[in-house]
Amino acid sequence: MMVDDHNVDETPAGQGQETGSSPAQEPDWKAMARKWEDRAKANKAQVVELQAKLGELENTSSDLDKALARISKLEEHNHVLEHAQLVSEVASAKQVDAGLLTGTTREELETQAEKLLAWRDQPSRMAAAPALGHQPTSNAQVTPATQLVRDIFNKE
Repeated sequence: MMVDDHNVDETPAGQGQETGSSPAQEPDWKAMARKWEDRAKANKAQVVELQAKLGELENTSSDLDKALARISKLEEHNHVLEHAQLVSEVASAKQVDAGLLTGTTREELETQAEKLLAWRDQPSRMAAAPALGHQPTSNAQVTPATQLVRDIFNKE
Protein backbone atom coordinates (compact mmCIF):
# COMPACT_ATOMS: atom_id res chain seq x y z
CA MET A 1 0.00 0.00 0.00
CA MET A 2 1.39 3.35 -0.95
CA VAL A 3 0.98 6.32 1.36
CA ASP A 4 1.80 9.90 0.47
CA ASP A 5 3.96 11.52 3.14
CA HIS A 6 2.18 14.88 2.77
CA ASN A 7 -1.36 13.57 2.99
CA VAL A 8 -1.18 11.43 6.11
CA ASP A 9 -4.58 11.01 7.69
CA GLU A 10 -4.06 11.35 11.41
CA THR A 11 -7.65 10.85 12.45
CA PRO A 12 -8.50 7.55 14.08
CA ALA A 13 -10.15 4.99 11.90
CA GLY A 14 -13.84 5.64 11.33
CA GLN A 15 -13.82 9.23 12.70
CA GLY A 16 -14.38 12.10 10.34
CA GLN A 17 -13.17 10.38 7.21
CA GLU A 18 -14.57 11.66 4.03
CA THR A 19 -16.17 9.27 1.57
CA GLY A 20 -14.09 10.54 -1.28
CA SER A 21 -10.51 9.30 -0.83
CA SER A 22 -7.60 10.47 -2.82
CA PRO A 23 -6.18 8.07 -5.44
CA ALA A 24 -2.87 7.86 -3.57
CA GLN A 25 -4.54 6.30 -0.52
CA GLU A 26 -6.38 3.58 -2.44
CA PRO A 27 -4.60 0.25 -2.63
CA ASP A 28 -3.19 -0.84 -5.96
CA TRP A 29 -5.63 -3.66 -6.66
CA LYS A 30 -3.79 -4.85 -9.74
CA ALA A 31 -0.52 -5.15 -7.85
CA MET A 32 -2.25 -7.02 -5.04
CA ALA A 33 -3.95 -9.34 -7.52
CA ARG A 34 -0.58 -10.09 -9.16
CA LYS A 35 0.96 -10.72 -5.74
CA TRP A 36 -1.79 -13.19 -4.78
CA GLU A 37 -1.63 -14.80 -8.21
CA ASP A 38 2.12 -15.31 -7.80
CA ARG A 39 1.53 -16.81 -4.35
CA ALA A 40 -1.14 -19.14 -5.76
CA LYS A 41 1.24 -20.28 -8.51
CA ALA A 42 3.97 -20.89 -5.96
CA ASN A 43 1.53 -22.81 -3.76
CA LYS A 44 0.39 -24.85 -6.76
CA ALA A 45 4.01 -25.71 -7.54
CA GLN A 46 4.46 -26.83 -3.93
CA VAL A 47 1.28 -28.90 -4.13
CA VAL A 48 2.48 -30.60 -7.31
CA GLU A 49 5.86 -31.29 -5.69
CA LEU A 50 4.23 -32.67 -2.55
CA GLN A 51 1.88 -34.84 -4.61
CA ALA A 52 4.89 -36.28 -6.44
CA LYS A 53 6.56 -37.03 -3.10
CA LEU A 54 3.32 -38.59 -1.86
CA GLY A 55 3.21 -40.79 -4.96
CA GLU A 56 6.79 -41.89 -4.32
CA LEU A 57 5.96 -42.67 -0.69
CA GLU A 58 2.89 -44.66 -1.72
CA ASN A 59 5.02 -46.64 -4.19
CA THR A 60 7.58 -47.22 -1.47
CA SER A 61 4.80 -48.24 0.90
CA SER A 62 3.41 -50.60 -1.74
CA ASP A 63 6.86 -52.11 -2.25
CA LEU A 64 7.24 -52.43 1.51
CA ASP A 65 3.86 -54.18 1.78
CA LYS A 66 4.89 -56.58 -0.99
CA ALA A 67 8.18 -57.29 0.77
CA LEU A 68 6.40 -57.90 4.08
CA ALA A 69 3.94 -60.28 2.40
CA ARG A 70 6.84 -62.17 0.81
CA ILE A 71 8.64 -62.37 4.15
CA SER A 72 5.47 -63.71 5.77
CA LYS A 73 5.13 -66.40 3.09
CA LEU A 74 8.78 -67.38 3.46
CA GLU A 75 8.47 -67.59 7.25
CA GLU A 76 5.41 -69.83 6.88
CA HIS A 77 7.25 -72.04 4.37
CA ASN A 78 10.25 -72.20 6.71
CA HIS A 79 7.96 -73.24 9.58
CA VAL A 80 6.47 -76.04 7.46
CA LEU A 81 9.95 -77.28 6.50
CA GLU A 82 11.17 -77.18 10.10
CA HIS A 83 8.11 -79.18 11.22
CA ALA A 84 8.65 -81.75 8.46
CA GLN A 85 12.29 -82.12 9.51
CA LEU A 86 11.25 -82.54 13.15
CA VAL A 87 8.69 -85.22 12.23
CA SER A 88 11.31 -87.00 10.14
CA GLU A 89 13.85 -86.94 12.97
CA VAL A 90 11.40 -88.35 15.53
CA ALA A 91 10.07 -90.98 13.11
CA SER A 92 13.60 -92.09 12.29
CA ALA A 93 14.70 -92.20 15.92
CA LYS A 94 11.63 -94.14 17.07
CA GLN A 95 11.32 -96.34 13.97
CA VAL A 96 7.71 -95.39 13.20
CA ASP A 97 6.00 -94.19 10.03
CA ALA A 98 6.27 -90.39 9.77
CA GLY A 99 2.77 -90.21 8.27
CA LEU A 100 1.30 -91.38 11.58
CA LEU A 101 2.82 -88.53 13.58
CA THR A 102 0.65 -85.41 13.83
CA GLY A 103 2.05 -83.46 16.78
CA THR A 104 3.40 -79.94 16.54
CA THR A 105 6.22 -80.08 19.10
CA ARG A 106 9.03 -82.57 19.62
CA GLU A 107 7.46 -83.71 22.91
CA GLU A 108 4.07 -84.37 21.28
CA LEU A 109 5.69 -86.26 18.41
CA GLU A 110 7.78 -88.41 20.75
CA THR A 111 4.73 -89.17 22.90
CA GLN A 112 2.76 -90.22 19.82
CA ALA A 113 5.63 -92.41 18.63
CA GLU A 114 5.86 -94.11 22.04
CA LYS A 115 2.11 -94.80 22.02
CA LEU A 116 2.34 -96.25 18.51
CA LEU A 117 5.22 -98.50 19.57
CA ALA A 118 3.30 -99.66 22.65
CA TRP A 119 0.24 -100.41 20.53
CA ARG A 120 2.32 -102.27 17.95
CA ASP A 121 3.98 -104.45 20.57
CA GLN A 122 0.70 -105.51 22.22
CA PRO A 123 -0.31 -109.11 21.57
CA SER A 124 -3.17 -109.46 19.18
CA ARG A 125 -6.57 -109.97 20.77
CA MET A 126 -8.04 -111.58 17.68
CA ALA A 127 -7.64 -115.25 16.91
CA ALA A 128 -5.87 -116.13 13.74
CA ALA A 129 -8.15 -116.91 10.84
CA PRO A 130 -8.03 -120.52 9.68
CA ALA A 131 -6.31 -121.33 6.46
CA LEU A 132 -8.51 -121.20 3.43
CA GLY A 133 -10.49 -124.41 2.97
CA HIS A 134 -9.80 -125.83 6.43
CA GLN A 135 -12.16 -126.01 9.35
CA PRO A 136 -10.97 -124.72 12.67
CA THR A 137 -10.34 -127.49 15.13
CA SER A 138 -12.43 -127.48 18.21
CA ASN A 139 -12.51 -129.62 21.29
CA ALA A 140 -16.24 -129.06 21.57
CA GLN A 141 -18.52 -131.98 20.96
CA VAL A 142 -20.34 -131.99 17.66
CA THR A 143 -24.06 -131.60 18.18
CA PRO A 144 -26.66 -132.81 15.70
CA ALA A 145 -27.40 -129.20 14.69
CA THR A 146 -23.73 -128.52 14.01
CA GLN A 147 -23.48 -131.72 12.02
CA LEU A 148 -26.54 -130.72 9.96
CA VAL A 149 -25.00 -127.34 9.10
CA ARG A 150 -21.73 -128.99 8.15
CA ASP A 151 -23.56 -131.47 5.94
CA ILE A 152 -25.49 -128.72 4.17
CA PHE A 153 -22.52 -126.50 3.44
CA ASN A 154 -19.77 -129.05 3.01
CA LYS A 155 -20.63 -130.93 -0.09
CA GLU A 156 -17.60 -133.07 -0.52
